[in-house]
Amino acid sequence: MFRFFRVAGFLLSLAFASASTCAYAVYPDRPVRLIVTYQAGGSADVLARIFAKSFADQLGQPIVVENKPGGAGVIGISAVTQSAADGNTLLFCPPGPLVNLPLMGMKLPFDVYKDLTYITLLTDTSKVIVVPASLGIKTLGEFVAHVRANPGKLSFGSAGTGSMTHLTAELMMSLAKIDMVHVPYKSGAPIVMDMLNGNLQMFIGEMPNVLPQIRAGKLVALAVTDARRSTFLPDVPTTAEAGYPDLIGGGGAYGLCGPANLPPPVVRRIQEAAVQALKSPDLLELFSQQGSRPETSTGAQYMDYIRGETARWSPIIKSRNISSTN
Repeated sequence: MFRFFRVAGFLLSLAFASASTCAYAVYPDRPVRLIVTYQAGGSADVLARIFAKSFADQLGQPIVVENKPGGAGVIGISAVTQSAADGNTLLFCPPGPLVNLPLMGMKLPFDVYKDLTYITLLTDTSKVIVVPASLGIKTLGEFVAHVRANPGKLSFGSAGTGSMTHLTAELMMSLAKIDMVHVPYKSGAPIVMDMLNGNLQMFIGEMPNVLPQIRAGKLVALAVTDARRSTFLPDVPTTAEAGYPDLIGGGGAYGLCGPANLPPPVVRRIQEAAVQALKSPDLLELFSQQGSRPETSTGAQYMDYIRGETARWSPIIKSRNISSTN
């Protein structure tokens, strides 16, 4: 009798395992939600929609991009961490929220390492220090001198408190010993509009946000925050060439995450589809137009990148007294 129950239990477990494997084999069997933590129109939204089209071709299901701004990224990330671990809700995210939310004293409804599955990096995009053409300034040195002559009177925009666009500007002010007023937004698109309207004097923005207006002559690029000049703006110096060698980076690497405990077969399917999507000629052309370049990784490499950025920016957040309340 006991042997019968043991055999029956074993066969039942095999049946469940077989059913589970079959379920993962047909992933995805319905449209996949791709959550973006910023408003429509900004860099994250533009890049997510470019990626989504090629990603959908590879997965064989529609990808529905959902913008969930607010709470410095908390709302969007929560939508993913609270979803079922089936791969049907994914997060398209820049490093800012994953790096900085735990450092700014916020009480979070999730742990960025325990409650997410890191799948792969997707794209990297440089940041550019831009000012309105109407300001009549051509170099970073000229701009720093202008700010020093007007302490506390000029303002810069960011895609939210604690975002990489904010932290990079804070680092610049610390290095250059200048003082500007921070004006946070929910994405980069309205920042550019306010710069063109004369309401802001600086933005350290990602290429997709600023490149069209640079090419149109309405914004002036003073420097790129990379170790090398950008192929998209070859005549624009790096921050090191402009006299600020420590003003490098700023976290422009977007990645793909899912909720915790995604089954390995689903993770592999998503990784493979993402890698193939990033080889699409149409995607490469559209990314190029936005000043962005594809970049892939393993999930472990992606998590290591986030940990490294966290270690890098933690001293800036502390020294500049940046919190969720300022």
